[in-house]
Amino acid sequence: MKLLRILGIAIFVFTACEDNTTVTENAAVGQDSIVLNQKVKSGKTIQVTLQSEPNEIVVNWLAYITAQDEIRNLENASLQNVVEKAVPLSKIMTELRSTVPEQLSSKAVMSRLVVLETKTKILEQLTRRQTLDADKVLVIAKELPQDFENFKLQLNELFLKTPDQFEIELDDRLDSIQKANEENSQLQLTPKELEPNEFKVLGSDN
Repeated sequence: MKLLRILGIAIFVFTACEDNTTVTENAAVGQDSIVLNQKVKSGKTIQVTLQSEPNEIVVNWLAYITAQDEIRNLENASLQNVVEKAVPLSKIMTELRSTVPEQLSSKAVMSRLVVLETKTKILEQLTRRQTLDADKVLVIAKELPQDFENFKLQLNELFLKTPDQFEIELDDRLDSIQKANEENSQLQLTPKELEPNEFKVLGSDN
């Protein structure tokens, strides 16, 4: 009888511990679900519109088009989405940096691309850790859209004219206008001066 009582107590304790473990695990899963559903807080991203010159180049740059789409998808994405996109995003930025068209290659442009590549690699490393640092991941995900816009700004600045170039262009335009005016003046017909004897009165024999 005493043995049965001890056995009963042991079973009760084991069952209670097992139930408590299940509750703890369920709570942890629920907490993880809440964390992973956090959204990337969109900052005030300053949008940059590419000028015609760089835009004509990037439309044929596959890595740029892919990177731009992926960066746009980060806005208002969940932490879960960011974690899933971290590895491909890192690879895309590496591809972007290594395939820059010659017309767009400059120290300033490459510097912006290095920032993008570095941050996406850090993002990838953070998402590979056993313990996810959600705050750090969300901060980087929030910064990347503006980093990409800063990169576009550098592309525009490659094609900005210097004051000397503006002056030369203005002189060329003024020369063109003056030449056009001179040509128009030469094309204008002047009235013919008629001598008095060139008039003839109708019905007169003289």
